[in-house]
Amino acid sequence: MDMRLDEQQTLLQSTFTRFFAEHCSLDQVRELEAGVGHSPALWASLADLGALGLLIPEAHGGLGGAFVEAALLSEVIGGALYPSPFLWTCVVTPYLIERLGDSLTQATWLPRIAAGNAIIAFADDRASDPAAPALQAVPDGADWRLHGEACFVEYARHADALLLATELADHTALFLLAAGRDGVTIERRSEISGGQFFRVVFDGVVLHADELLSDDAGLLLEQALDRARVLLAARMVGAAQRVFDLTLNYTRERSQFGQPLLRFQALNFRLAALLTRIDGARLLAYHAAWLIDQSQEFAQAALFAKAQAAEMYREMAAEAIQLHGGFGFTAEASPQLFYRRAASDAMVLGSATAMRERIAGYLALS
Repeated sequence: MDMRLDEQQTLLQSTFTRFFAEHCSLDQVRELEAGVGHSPALWASLADLGALGLLIPEAHGGLGGAFVEAALLSEVIGGALYPSPFLWTCVVTPYLIERLGDSLTQATWLPRIAAGNAIIAFADDRASDPAAPALQAVPDGADWRLHGEACFVEYARHADALLLATELADHTALFLLAAGRDGVTIERRSEISGGQFFRVVFDGVVLHADELLSDDAGLLLEQALDRARVLLAARMVGAAQRVFDLTLNYTRERSQFGQPLLRFQALNFRLAALLTRIDGARLLAYHAAWLIDQSQEFAQAALFAKAQAAEMYREMAAEAIQLHGGFGFTAEASPQLFYRRAASDAMVLGSATAMRERIAGYLALS
């Protein structure tokens, strides 16, 4: 595997780095957190640049890009702390619709996603916690009745449709449910990251046959979620690198005993160790993305990447607060933005412990 970026990949990375520097400052992130949590104008601009359709086939209005390119974009998104439904709308949903949806479903949703005209939220707590209860779909004539709740659904209130994973006859079924249906209750959650997490309750919602993507999609769904774990790992790497850079600049500017903090050898050792961990997590994420592009088995690599990135990001964010001193704990300081997001991202799509349990299962079978 050649870890060097080619000219096109370098251009993609630099283009979106400039874009977010101009359109998504940390002050704007604070405003989004305090407000609706989503910027339609910024979302539309990303669509114009092709970011939302990067993994969608050209036949449906996308770019048909490589997964490594998606990892590079995700890393830049993480560095900007850009809050968005990118992971579910532009990664998980297109992968599943392309493989499970009929031609009408593909023609309806994929071009809209690429154009920035549709947001999809994913409802299945088991994606992050395997022990969580599943949504239950009960046959009702030619239709189904859906009962249960999903406790942590990102961007549910902004979504044009919900992608639902339910238990159906001992299999995992996938439904694509348009927003605004009777029997669906959405409540905003109060949680540490300040993100857009919602509790979605389904009280006898009627699901029709044309909303069913597959009645046995367990394996393909796990593949889609593992792809998302790779990009989540890249996103966390980008965020960790950004808070590292902010901390490095702070230690250059802040003086103690008549000299910059960066002159103190102990702090240099701490920063060097952290940078080594960031680079290691980046390599794991890139390697997993490369395996996907090579059509090789990538599940274990995805789990390693997610576990390492989550632990590294939380450590980096915590160290950033410490190295900023008492100021680092305040709401006015930037490190707390990353610390809160790190706590949330560590649990999305499974904790490091859950990742290691799955890795252990693979090793036991080998």
